[in-house]
Amino acid sequence: MSSTDLVAILRSYLERALREVPGMKVLLLDTETMRSVSTALSQSDILEQEVYLVQKINSEEKREHLPHLKAVAFLRPTRENIACLRRELREPCFGAYHLYFTNRIEDMRLQDLAEGDSRELVACVHEAFGDFIALESHHAAVPLPRPHLALAPMAWDYGASSDMISRLTEGLASIVLGLRKRFSIKYQRGSDISQRVAQSLHHLAGVEQRELFDFGSRHTGESAPLLLIIDRKDDPVTPLLSQWTYQAMLHEILRSRDNRVSLKQVVGIRPELAEAVLSPLQDAFYAKNMYANFGDVGMAIKSLVDAVSAEGRQARDFQSLDDMASFVENLPEMSHQQGVTAKHVALMTELSHAVERRQLMRVSGVEQEIACAAANLGTHYDAVSELVRSGVVDSRDKLRLIALFALRYERDGRGQISALMTAAAEGGVDPAQLSAVRSLLKHCGCGEENSVRVSDLFSDRSFSSRFATLAKQHIRGVENVYTQHVPPLISILERAAKGKLVDADYLSVDGISSGGSSLMMSMTNGSSSGGLGSSSTNVPGNASLTSLKPPKLIVVFIVGGTTYEEAKAVAELNSSADRGEGWAAGMRFILAGTGPQSSATFLEDWEEISVMERYQKTHQGQGRLRHMSLLTRANFLVAAKTSSPAARPLPLLLRAASNATMPDLNEPIMENKLLCMQCEQTKNGTGCTTVGVCGKTPEINALQELLVYSQKGLSCWAQFAYENGVPLPPTLASFLHASTFSTLTNVNFDAARFREYITECHALRDDVEARLRAAGIETSPAAPNDLPWFDLLAHPARWNLSVSYLATATDEALVKMGQMVSLEHRRHIVEPTILGLQEMLVYGVRGLCAYTHHAEVLGKRVPEADAFVAEAYAFLCSRDAASVDKTLGMILKCGEVNILTMKGLSEGHTDRFGHPVPTPVNLNPVPGKAILISGHDMQDLHDLLVQSEGTGIQIYTHGEMLPGHGYPGLKKFPHLASNYGGAWYKQQKEFETFGKHGPVIMTSNCIIEPRGSYAANIYTTGEVGWPGVTHIPYATHGIGATKDYSAVIARALEMPGFSEADVPAEPKTVLTGFGHNAILGVADKVVDAVKTGKLNHIFLMGGCDGSEPTRKYFSKTADLAPDDTLIMGLGCGKYRFYDHEFGTLKDTGLPRYLDVGQCNDAYSAVVVANALAEAFETDLNGLPLSLNLSWLEQKAVVILLSLLHLGVQNIRIGPKAPAFVTPEAMAVLVDKFNLQITDVKDPQADMESMLAGH
Repeated sequence: MSSTDLVAILRSYLERALREVPGMKVLLLDTETMRSVSTALSQSDILEQEVYLVQKINSEEKREHLPHLKAVAFLRPTRENIACLRRELREPCFGAYHLYFTNRIEDMRLQDLAEGDSRELVACVHEAFGDFIALESHHAAVPLPRPHLALAPMAWDYGASSDMISRLTEGLASIVLGLRKRFSIKYQRGSDISQRVAQSLHHLAGVEQRELFDFGSRHTGESAPLLLIIDRKDDPVTPLLSQWTYQAMLHEILRSRDNRVSLKQVVGIRPELAEAVLSPLQDAFYAKNMYANFGDVGMAIKSLVDAVSAEGRQARDFQSLDDMASFVENLPEMSHQQGVTAKHVALMTELSHAVERRQLMRVSGVEQEIACAAANLGTHYDAVSELVRSGVVDSRDKLRLIALFALRYERDGRGQISALMTAAAEGGVDPAQLSAVRSLLKHCGCGEENSVRVSDLFSDRSFSSRFATLAKQHIRGVENVYTQHVPPLISILERAAKGKLVDADYLSVDGISSGGSSLMMSMTNGSSSGGLGSSSTNVPGNASLTSLKPPKLIVVFIVGGTTYEEAKAVAELNSSADRGEGWAAGMRFILAGTGPQSSATFLEDWEEISVMERYQKTHQGQGRLRHMSLLTRANFLVAAKTSSPAARPLPLLLRAASNATMPDLNEPIMENKLLCMQCEQTKNGTGCTTVGVCGKTPEINALQELLVYSQKGLSCWAQFAYENGVPLPPTLASFLHASTFSTLTNVNFDAARFREYITECHALRDDVEARLRAAGIETSPAAPNDLPWFDLLAHPARWNLSVSYLATATDEALVKMGQMVSLEHRRHIVEPTILGLQEMLVYGVRGLCAYTHHAEVLGKRVPEADAFVAEAYAFLCSRDAASVDKTLGMILKCGEVNILTMKGLSEGHTDRFGHPVPTPVNLNPVPGKAILISGHDMQDLHDLLVQSEGTGIQIYTHGEMLPGHGYPGLKKFPHLASNYGGAWYKQQKEFETFGKHGPVIMTSNCIIEPRGSYAANIYTTGEVGWPGVTHIPYATHGIGATKDYSAVIARALEMPGFSEADVPAEPKTVLTGFGHNAILGVADKVVDAVKTGKLNHIFLMGGCDGSEPTRKYFSKTADLAPDDTLIMGLGCGKYRFYDHEFGTLKDTGLPRYLDVGQCNDAYSAVVVANALAEAFETDLNGLPLSLNLSWLEQKAVVILLSLLHLGVQNIRIGPKAPAFVTPEAMAVLVDKFNLQITDVKDPQADMESMLAGH
């Protein structure tokens, strides 16, 4: 095998994997490896390896239990596949599992897999670098689920674009590792996506996995093999042209995929010909003629048929393909050779009919004139205009002609382009398709704004001279047509092979010029580093860069897709090298990209891009609808064109009233019932039933309930997609996090924004279903119809609202639906223990989503949380949610995932702002203009500090923003002046006072209805909302999004600020900044204090504060702590005692009170506790540690779940039990974890009990 033969490389991996497992076996594949295996091995190849069965790992079909067989799994190392393997290992069908992953598998996923292999059935794990589809020996594809993103990455859909870069990096890395060469990398000038892919691959191979990519020294005096990454937008012409060679025509006209062509649509086709396999390894005729022109293939097929007819003594004079087809159809049971003949006759017949029906020879002549002949605007316009106005030319061919003309004459022919577009529209071409031309021109034009092009697309070579050599022989129905167009790619490759690429056009990934060579290298003090890794042996002796010979291996990767015209041209370059014509011995070229493009797929991509850009433009700045880039074209067009609900019936199944219509849903609501139990301050401790203590109305509550129901439906589909290996963009998880966060206590009270979330939720659900269908999965997620909590509306997986309906539905209709699925309704039909545990899981997920959203804002994505939210919501829609044990298991998993989330959030803070350090914080006003910022988001505080720097405005923190003063990256700003006020619940009084001096920003949860005295001076941002309050939207989107506070700053400059008279004479400070890094810095002192008896107990106190008088319990309990104890405070619960005088621990200098930080900094407390447990060689329950937590809302709930997951016993929460935890559910928690409710009447008794270890 050639070391550069991609098919042979993939075959070797597969054959080795199958050969190393002797005997009968099963081959397990995923959606992508099913494709890659099909291009590398035939069915007979697989059977020769004793493969009894081939199955998809994510198949819904129940597999037969075959313990006597071993399974060989050839899979991509994705999260979805690991999840499928874990499920498989839990209920194994086979006796052993030999795992081969097509790329590097992350340690975390390997660990996850190992934990799931409780029966020790995994026999081996290997990495076989075949994470690509080998279409030919020199042609590969790295497929994308949303290929249009490779042409125009969406700035507002950062997650999808990042996923794309990751997938391309993985695919290219696999190709490089399969070739076992150390490559230098160049990318096309002006192409942002090419640069991002190049840099990502360089970082992976040169930094993260340097040893893996180090293949030793190169040959003396030889340049490194070159990996050249270019942009499809550099040459948009080649994909638009008609094709006239066999392989390319099969793809262009019959839309071949992975070397297969479906002929199922052909009337009367024989069953064995319904799918034609086109493999040069298995089909000698195809191998010989795949690059031949149409006329020559026709003659070759005639020779085939003549041979078959002579063999059967039925010699005939075939005058047309139809004659041949008729002869083949009447053959009896066919031999192998007859089958090959029949296949190619069928294919050629379909091609010939399409050429004639679509007038492709006539169309192609005009295409070639535009692409290759000298510029002649008038002549070319007349030719295109005639075809566009023709009634016999297909609309898709009209579109291609207009696109080619527009690209050629975008500067001089704007009037003619407009006229052609108008004529096409009048002739019935879909306006949406015409929008693809505008989008293509916008992104691929030659104007200064779109300077991606570096190639010469339109040369002035004579059309007639190129066609002077047309073959003369022909048969009726087939014309020999040559094309004069030569893809610009060939010129690029020829220059690269000669070491003559222009550095200004093709840049080395590290920006270092290489003289005339393609080598990317830097040299310092005689050392060198280059290519994907680093080595000191790249350049022999004193050889200079320019003296090196050009590379003998060039891989070109086209982001945006390859074409079969280019594949043929590259094959011809390799053939020339094999013959020693023009190239040095051993020269080899490889073509790869994001998949083969036909003119149809290319224009479909641009049409999709056009739709997305128009929708984003329409909804820009409208809150969370920025995520609507995920909306499918069909949904967008329906939403845009449908003007009334009656235009599209609502797909709503009302079991109680199955004949209900939309007018029924628009009837007035009969009752304004509300039952909300999600916070600690519910009325009488049992639940708010009219208007919530927080200000939540029945209408807002119902919309929130409807959103959660919609999220459950979306999650059912998302989980189903994950289980089937269909990738989904991270923006879906981001939406679930943000929209779930909006349902927390005191976050969003704005009905309009809840409507936006609901609309987006259903649009995303439609998008997931469309992705499943596109992946060939026609089934739907399970939707049990006997679950009592889904008794009025259909199961969430089946219940869906159209975007068009939601655009026009009344608030009353939506509120009525929300009431049908509300807690008030469910509490009458769900068993109390189950109801309490289900609600605990929902509220835990809400807290988890809040922390995950905070982490994303700081640039940290937590994959486990992304996966779990959908899993948890889908679980609540399954029969398992009726099981106490299974629901409790999911609750504890929520806590487990939250630990990872808090870790990510902690790292997000420390990566950006450094580790907190003990810092005194001023509590008094400072003279000057003022802005107060409250909530939890440190990134908002940072952005405000940066944007207000130099304005003279002093920045004050409030509530949970107090710990910000301890971060070096924040405290460095001198205008971070003070902390104002206390806990969130005092804000109405505190904001009313501060609001006389300056504006207030509320960044996350904990907003209370603003009083009129300061309503004009308060701003919300992020997910916070209150009707009538000015909201600051995101200025940028995605991971690490930012906001523009210029309006707040302007308002602060208008207001009086604080004067000298407002500053108290007595200074007042508190100490903050005792994160885990600071505490562990003195861990030796803590350990020594315990061992010497100077420290006898540690209390972790804090959580969420509230307004009830009973919360004085926490301040009293803190004051009761003996002098030989430490108190770690966190969250706003610390405001009950944060300014008390606790002094220091005797003879140690350690402060007795340590402010650990925000509520999410419970992670820091866990880190400290684990470190102490390790030091004392015990577990958490063996430490002299007591947890006494106040709770209010769902962040506190998920922290509690995290502690329960860690197995912590004897936790006290208070001041009273959550209303949503029914007595029956509480009994479960007490039994398993000894969870205790604080004794608010007797804090002394609690203190004594804690000191005794209870």
